[in-house]
Amino acid sequence: TLAAVRAIAARSGPPWLVAVRLRPEALRRRLDEAVPEGGAAHLADRDGLLLSSTGAEPLGPEERAELAGRLDPARSGSVLGRRVVAAWAPLENGTGWGVLVAVPAERAYATIVALRRGVLAASLAVLAGVLLLSFLLARRTAAGLARIEAGARALGAGELSVRLPEGGGDEVAQVSRTFNAMAGELQAARTKLERWNEELRREVEERTRELREAQARLLETQKLAAIGQLGAGVAHEINNPLTGVLGHAQLLLDAKRKDDPDREPLERIEALARRCRGVTQNLLRFSQQRSEPSFEDLDVNRVVADALGLAEGQIRDAGIPLSLDLAGQAPRVRGDAGHLAQVVLHLLANARTACAGRPGSGIEIATAREGDEARIRIADGGKGIAPEHLPRIFEPFFTTKDQWSNVGLGLSVSYRIVAEHGGRIEVESRPGEGSTFTVRLPASRPATV
Repeated sequence: TLAAVRAIAARSGPPWLVAVRLRPEALRRRLDEAVPEGGAAHLADRDGLLLSSTGAEPLGPEERAELAGRLDPARSGSVLGRRVVAAWAPLENGTGWGVLVAVPAERAYATIVALRRGVLAASLAVLAGVLLLSFLLARRTAAGLARIEAGARALGAGELSVRLPEGGGDEVAQVSRTFNAMAGELQAARTKLERWNEELRREVEERTRELREAQARLLETQKLAAIGQLGAGVAHEINNPLTGVLGHAQLLLDAKRKDDPDREPLERIEALARRCRGVTQNLLRFSQQRSEPSFEDLDVNRVVADALGLAEGQIRDAGIPLSLDLAGQAPRVRGDAGHLAQVVLHLLANARTACAGRPGSGIEIATAREGDEARIRIADGGKGIAPEHLPRIFEPFFTTKDQWSNVGLGLSVSYRIVAEHGGRIEVESRPGEGSTFTVRLPASRPATV
């Protein structure tokens, strides 16, 4: 690589100086080997650049001055110029030369700039994703809270069947599940409360009906008792003079011949007096009270059979069909056999009168045990009772018969007897279809199975 070597006499100092001339192509080739990508290499001394690598851009005066001021020939270092990033390394040959390797600042910082841009882009992307996710989460949370608010309003308005979606594992889903559980409990509680209210309403209606029936029976009993006391007094006052009228009429009849013209008026007087006496006897019978009723254990079937034995002939003679249905296990009651038979006779007499003159109508008698009660049912296919007359049928002397039968106290007496036995009489009737009288008495003991 040496072009020439020459000895030159020195003007001062050592007498001889050895000078070596180097070829620029060889130096540039060595500099090209040290050039980094996109940079340049320079051979420089204290005063400036001596030689640059191939393709190196020349430095302007300002860069040269700045670099020259920063180069220390004695030690290596780094130099940052306005447009370059450089590194200086002095040559250890005592010449004061050195190698300057420079890279343009934009190329030196390209990786850092690209990394910074990538980090900035990634940060922006992450920020955008976080904002988008936050927006979606906030929107979902707001929608969930809106559903919860709407459900709470509906629940407060009484719509206990409202339910919220429970999907997910976030706080809104947990609150929705808690809300649904609360709504379910409220709905179950309201259903139970409504059932209790309905049961209470039915119980109140049943008790009210029983109280009304008891009050009606009490009023009827009090009314019958007052009428009985009045009837007893009236019957007593009428019976004494009536006995005298009937006795004198019979004496006069005995004194008259059969062809006597006065005999017929006297017979009419006697008949009317007997009729009046029957009325007074019925009044006395109605007003009669037993201080100690003769109660005993009775077979209801036997009481009905005994009463039917007295009335069956009259019913058959009237051509009225009669059917009997007695319970297989006879219900038993505590009562007075004579009085209960009298009740059955009165009811059969009314049924016979109602069926008279109505072809195809008949009478049905049945006994049964229903719970703690013994039942006697007498139904007829007679003319029936008008609805406006039903409240008065147990009043003394009230009748719906076409012809007055000189009784008028049968149902009143029957009502009093049944009341004395702790029972009641129920009536169902439709005009033109017949009537059904049901006597219900407390059973003395459970039916035998």
